[in-house]
Amino acid sequence: MVLVGRKAKDLRRHLRRAVVDHVSDAFLDTNTPLLILIDAAKRRDSEATTQAGHLFLEHANKIVDVVNAAHLLCARGDSKVAQENMDLFRDIWQDKVRLLTMAIDSIMTLDDFLAVSEAHIVEDAMAGLQAVHEGDGDMLDRASGAIRGRSLRVCSAVDAEMDALQPSAYTERVKLATRRLRDESELKKVLNAVRTKDRDSDEFINACTLVHDAVKEIRNALLVNRHPEDVDSDNEYEDDGQTNVHDNTSRISEGENQQKIMRRLPEEDKKKIQEQIDVFKITQTKFEREVAKWDESGNDIIVLAKHMCMIMTDMTDFTRGHGPLKTTMDVIRAAQEISVDGSK
Repeated sequence: MVLVGRKAKDLRRHLRRAVVDHVSDAFLDTNTPLLILIDAAKRRDSEATTQAGHLFLEHANKIVDVVNAAHLLCARGDSKVAQENMDLFRDIWQDKVRLLTMAIDSIMTLDDFLAVSEAHIVEDAMAGLQAVHEGDGDMLDRASGAIRGRSLRVCSAVDAEMDALQPSAYTERVKLATRRLRDESELKKVLNAVRTKDRDSDEFINACTLVHDAVKEIRNALLVNRHPEDVDSDNEYEDDGQTNVHDNTSRISEGENQQKIMRRLPEEDKKKIQEQIDVFKITQTKFEREVAKWDESGNDIIVLAKHMCMIMTDMTDFTRGHGPLKTTMDVIRAAQEISVDGSK
């Protein structure tokens, strides 16, 4: 029965994320095909309008009214009526898509959406890197655009959920993470990698790493306010989804899994630990604001301080039953690493 329950939990997660996967691609970039179509029509470029119309039809699942309005504008570019007609259909289309996107975001769990988006960014980065090596500018352009589109969708979805909550240190921390992802300097690096003549693969990799790390930071910021039992984390499925009882990796007794022990602590003990975590989070927020004032490049002290803060965050995550540290020995090693960094 336990194994059946675990498999059912796994199946629910896969089904949810399959749906999110499909939706996230369908609503990756809702405006670009429309803007390309209108631009071609205004230039009175018949061939480009036809090509853009096919692209938009594919994107819009055969919504023909907007395309017909574009062809009318292309044929009668001087007509004020044709221009107003095009503007009307554009506004209607954008409003409907915006409402549909909001409706989908409201029924889609943010955790699943972020997990799928993070995985897709990795896939897009791999496709872009392949394009760099092959010298395929079109593929690189598409990969870069997909990364940027996914990043902006993540920001809008997370910001919308935070706006629905009362302002607090938690919401401010999450919004700070989204601002980092939305930062034009990071997203422009991805696009600049497309335009550079030598198509430097290292530049593209570094840009993608910045974006990927920013998405992970958003996920971590969201998890701070969640109870471990309420989180469908990937780590949980790796631990709980084992079905082969004869597998060597499943022979570790549950008593040796220190994270599970932390999850099963009495509520009174959890409350005491949470009080200490809250104090740490306040101190961490103050620390991050102070460190953010300084340039990391060429400043070893700032780099060490940020690294020590990340380790301490992992240690507090362990007390809540999740995170990269699995056993008390991992925590001890992390503490030793902090000690070594502090002595430098």
